[in-house]
Amino acid sequence: MKIIFSVVAAFLVAYSAWEFALYRHHLKFVPDAMDVWWVDYALEESWGFGPGGNEAGIIVFDMPVKTKQNLVGSGLNWLEGMPPNGRSGWQGRYRNWKSTPIPANEKWAAPENCSDSPETSGYHYNCPSVTRYLGTLIRVDRDVVQMVDDAVFSSGAFYAYGRVGMIILIPERARIVYIYAK
Repeated sequence: MKIIFSVVAAFLVAYSAWEFALYRHHLKFVPDAMDVWWVDYALEESWGFGPGGNEAGIIVFDMPVKTKQNLVGSGLNWLEGMPPNGRSGWQGRYRNWKSTPIPANEKWAAPENCSDSPETSGYHYNCPSVTRYLGTLIRVDRDVVQMVDDAVFSSGAFYAYGRVGMIILIPERARIVYIYAK
């Protein structure tokens, strides 16, 4: 009995450490100046390893009140004036902030790039949609898709591309969304 308890305890400690490390990893995608601390939703998938491997994901964070106030009060000026991240690496670094709506010249947002194939019909692949950015192999919650689509194709939100992925700031819903597909 003592051995079983020890094995279960070790498993729980290892699992908790993994979950905490993953949580910390997710937070790295948001600029430090936004003081984000809560992951609301995360869905990530990967197929293959190394060069040629594919990954896609969407992570939704709660937007702190101070960040929302800065966006509503100063918008792009606040975003462009944010101090650089204190940590090294590419995560959480964005340039060329823009206001929504996202223009139709973005390949994934252009209606002429849509197809209504049997694989995609019936699952929010109506174009334009953020699901076009993520691809057909990741099944994002419909409410999350709707929230992001509403934000990026209307005014009132902000976005920027990073080295990998895109960050979308939605003050109206107090959410920050990071999406990537590579």
